[in-house]
Amino acid sequence: MIEACSIDLALVVKPENAGAAVYHSLGMIDYTFVCTPAYREKLNCKNDEIFEYGNIMLPNPAPGNRIFVQ
Repeated sequence: MIEACSIDLALVVKPENAGAAVYHSLGMIDYTFVCTPAYREKLNCKNDEIFEYGNIMLPNPAPGNRIFVQ
């Protein structure tokens, strides 16, 4: 849409091939992960191990979110 001049501005994760677009960083992305106490108890793991045992659901299927979380 940027290339077609349909929009003037987009907030996106910078792709590997930026093409002719100009990107300006707005800072780092901070993620906050939440779960119920019952789910954490069910996993029976330490805070830093939760990503090894738990299921992570991201709001957007775009690969950018998944790259930052991995």
